[in-house]
Amino acid sequence: MLKSMIKQRAGLLAKLVAAVFLVGALAGFVSPETALAEYVYEGNYNMPDGTAEKRFGAGAFVTYNGIATINTKISDLRIEGDLPEGLNVKIQHRDPEGDYIRVEGLPVKEGEYKYSFILYQKSDTSPEGYIRWNWTHKINPSQDPYIATKSIKGTVSENISAKLEAKNFDGDVTWSLQEGSSEKLKEYGLTFDNGTISGTPAKEGTFDIGVMAKGKKNGEDAAKDGTVTITIGAKGAKPVDEEKEEDDHHHEEVKWSPDALTVRYFVDGHYATNLKSGKIQQGDAAKVVFTASKPVGWTEAFSFNLSFDDKTDYTLKNGILTLYIPSDYIKVGRRYALMGMDQGGHVHIYADTDAELGTVTTAPLNLPGYAMELIYID
Repeated sequence: MLKSMIKQRAGLLAKLVAAVFLVGALAGFVSPETALAEYVYEGNYNMPDGTAEKRFGAGAFVTYNGIATINTKISDLRIEGDLPEGLNVKIQHRDPEGDYIRVEGLPVKEGEYKYSFILYQKSDTSPEGYIRWNWTHKINPSQDPYIATKSIKGTVSENISAKLEAKNFDGDVTWSLQEGSSEKLKEYGLTFDNGTISGTPAKEGTFDIGVMAKGKKNGEDAAKDGTVTITIGAKGAKPVDEEKEEDDHHHEEVKWSPDALTVRYFVDGHYATNLKSGKIQQGDAAKVVFTASKPVGWTEAFSFNLSFDDKTDYTLKNGILTLYIPSDYIKVGRRYALMGMDQGGHVHIYADTDAELGTVTTAPLNLPGYAMELIYID
């Protein structure tokens, strides 16, 4: 499979403006043009340590046998394993070296993480082909106060009582809500009492509240604010598989492509780690709706679903989505956009908000659905 992917994509690399220099020791392999599953390079890299709840940003350039490569172009970036929750990967251009792979964001959990970048590279000073780059990344525990509770889930008409958790304060804390959050809780039938959210939800939906914890740290006053996402599901909701059998054209049988996609979803100040996606074939009715909604002059590339915890559903997706475009569809001067279909069969169009050649990034989706499609115009 790798060999066919390489042959299909090798001819498209010259069209990329993005280039990458990754810092690390890489070892040479045979050319992928003469091997089925070998890599031109495979190497290891230890990222600088990060700290939970503290902004992190670092990157790396590629070397070949310890020598910096020149004018390296990178495409078809994929990730195996799990990035530290809250971090994202970006490709940035740096003159005169080329593109730069950067990992940044707000890590939320301590631990040691291992993940790999698999990408196709072309350089003036090293062999062209696939690279596998294995990274180790340590996130140290935060020593500063922070709010550990990020989300709360409940069900309509079923009582909930959830206590917010704050860490690294000396002793107990007092809690308060930020402006507008009390009214939002009341709308859903919930109340707030010094860090405990309770009540019987009156309706389903997803919303955010702002909270603040105050206490002591090393004998001095300390405070930390944060956002908590509350998701209220429908009572007696059927499993996704049963819904697919009974629902409308959105749930017609689909065929998943083996081509996985790299998709990042930023919501509530962090990147979701439970999102999976890949190219799919939508049902015939859904295809008709997408095609009819496509702007004049634009071309459909492929469809994909947003699957959280291996489920597709109509919960509100209100985060920012970034799709890393497969190299087959990358072309200098080409413009991209995404289409998303909601629960009622209406299609929403999201313009690309970033300036990167290899990605398309949306404004907040506000989409009660999961079916998406990449479109482009030359």
